[in-house]
Amino acid sequence: MQQNTSLAEHPHAKVETAFQHAHAKAAHLKIQAWATLTVEGRKLALAVDANAQRAAARLDGCSVLKTALPPDLASPETAHARYQGLAEVE
Repeated sequence: MQQNTSLAEHPHAKVETAFQHAHAKAAHLKIQAWATLTVEGRKLALAVDANAQRAAARLDGCSVLKTALPPDLASPETAHARYQGLAEVE
């Protein structure tokens, strides 16, 4: 981890600042659901929950369509077909 190298090379570097930078990067990458960042002395550690990571990976490339229509008025297949039909409008 780059932050650990910086903390080791610069004894006056603040662990809290390194943690904030690493936490911001994790938030940018959207990995908080399956990765946990902790501080161990002057080192940052990243723990990965493999089960949660696999569960998140199953949704890679998937999208969700949300509609206000109740299921008895429009099935999921109908909503999907109507959404795909929007490409023809443009």
